[in-house]
Amino acid sequence: DLPGQIDEGERAGLLSSDEATWLRNYDRKVMDLIHVDDFAPHELGTNGKPRLRIDTPVQEQNELFA
Repeated sequence: DLPGQIDEGERAGLLSSDEATWLRNYDRKVMDLIHVDDFAPHELGTNGKPRLRIDTPVQEQNELFA
């Protein structure tokens, strides 16, 4: 939890108030960039093909993808 670590660093005197404020603002901007919830279903990585297990016999694999 970076905001908590920033608070701890400020309380311990490792960060000045200005440094802590800058880090909190920077962290907030990064979180805004990476917390995206706007994906179309085809962008989620599923393609509908069954996954193979390592112990699936070769003949069965061939039938799945025939």
